[in-house]
Amino acid sequence: MQTELVELKRFKPSDELTVIEVAPSVGVIGLLLANILVESLESEKVAEVYSPYFPQVSVVNNEGVSSLPKIEIYALHPKKGKDIVLISRNFPIEGTTEGAEVSSLIFNYLHGLGQGELVTITSGRVTGTGDVFAASNSIEQSRQLVKFGAKIAPSIDNLPLDKLSSSLMLNYMISSRPVYLIISDTTSYVPDLMLVKKTLSVLTNFLKIEVDTTKLDQEIKHQQELLEEFTKSMSEPGRGTGLPPSYIG
Repeated sequence: MQTELVELKRFKPSDELTVIEVAPSVGVIGLLLANILVESLESEKVAEVYSPYFPQVSVVNNEGVSSLPKIEIYALHPKKGKDIVLISRNFPIEGTTEGAEVSSLIFNYLHGLGQGELVTITSGRVTGTGDVFAASNSIEQSRQLVKFGAKIAPSIDNLPLDKLSSSLMLNYMISSRPVYLIISDTTSYVPDLMLVKKTLSVLTNFLKIEVDTTKLDQEIKHQQELLEEFTKSMSEPGRGTGLPPSYIG
């Protein structure tokens, strides 16, 4: 088996596109955000990437069908704004050589589509405040992200990025293309749906696209109700301190 990109459908952007790459990380903020984009916008899967560098396990979907781990590439068509290419996966690639090989394959595919701008979305501990942080190779665009609710990312020794994401960002910067990094500040392995919504708001306002958040709002309400019930039960005599469990990574 070799690393290969399988094109499922021909896709030609109507204009210069935006590429969104979701990096697997703590709290799976990016993965949840990617699912919302695919479900909310007109979307089609246009390519898949397979590689011996990916985890050597079988993935079983909700219908009981097993398949190899893969990177999925979608074309998204908002009613307003640029076409979007979404790159989604749920596993990291930690080897430098492996990450460079896979990212070069994806970069060459994107080059054929016109490259566009790259937005990488990840999550991890930054300051512990639960904010959305942003960085870019363009000062003006960084200011735009701040305008829509993000904060300028402070100096971070270890960015929450694996070798594929960092290599893809490097390829874009070498090509003098706009690159944006959005980091959701979380230390919890349990998904923070409020932070997902906050990150989604920054992204959609920045890209000038509209996304239906009805389902997300319902899930946020349900999560809050569960937390309230747990807190109430733990505050009863003999049941604990009343504090929610800690999921500090």
